[in-house]
Amino acid sequence: MGVSPVVEDVSTTVVIMFIIVLLGEGLRRCLRNVIPQRHHFLAMEAIFTCELCLQMLEFWVLSDAGKPGLPVMLPLIYATIVTHCWSATCALCNPTTAIQHLLTSQTGISRSLEKISFQLLGGYLAWVSSMQFHKLGLTKLHAAAGSDCTSHLHTSIEEGLAVELACAFVYHSALNLVHQTDARYRVHILGVIVAILVGAAGQLTGAMFNPALAFSLNFFCQGSRFTDNVVVYWVGPILGMILSVGLFDHLIPAIKRLRRGPVEPEKTE
Repeated sequence: MGVSPVVEDVSTTVVIMFIIVLLGEGLRRCLRNVIPQRHHFLAMEAIFTCELCLQMLEFWVLSDAGKPGLPVMLPLIYATIVTHCWSATCALCNPTTAIQHLLTSQTGISRSLEKISFQLLGGYLAWVSSMQFHKLGLTKLHAAAGSDCTSHLHTSIEEGLAVELACAFVYHSALNLVHQTDARYRVHILGVIVAILVGAAGQLTGAMFNPALAFSLNFFCQGSRFTDNVVVYWVGPILGMILSVGLFDHLIPAIKRLRRGPVEPEKTE
């Protein structure tokens, strides 16, 4: 009795993603003592963003095959996010997070722009590498996928903008809520949240809420317009992040100050 096509495709994806993680970790270790420390963080942004995008590109190949459903895909996405959070502790891999650090004065504008540039570079390298790998046709799954992809935006621009904005707001709000939680639990919380968001909005926009990831997965696909992608996948997540920052860094602290009432000046003798 042979292995079913679904099991074979899922197994192939899992093996490839495991290889991607190993390659990323190996490259990180090789470059540790080669790249000057002042540029190390940029290399890590490119490497780990590329790794994340490659993994998600494999998911979309599996998803586009139309065989595994959400009960299979979501646990895989959860496991991938948890693994990524554990391995990529030295990189943000998300331009909206880099902008958030800028808005909250955690980094300067030049460093933020450098991080975003290398995150987009990592996303582009992931797309190029993935398409070249597909052309080789080493597996049935990738031979069927070919070197073409189609847009993951399956709704109007306005609704797509709202969806990505909402996903980014939820994600960055979760980051704000759990940033002081023990890392052993934090990575699992984020993995669950990302899986839920993908399950809820994946059919509409792909639920990417990461401009570098969207750049890799959607900007070079057929039926994809640059301006539409910018509005949905860049403007949407940035606005969602800004709303989250406004809520947690300004509105909630202001409400707490109002509840405490005015601070009475100390009496002097």
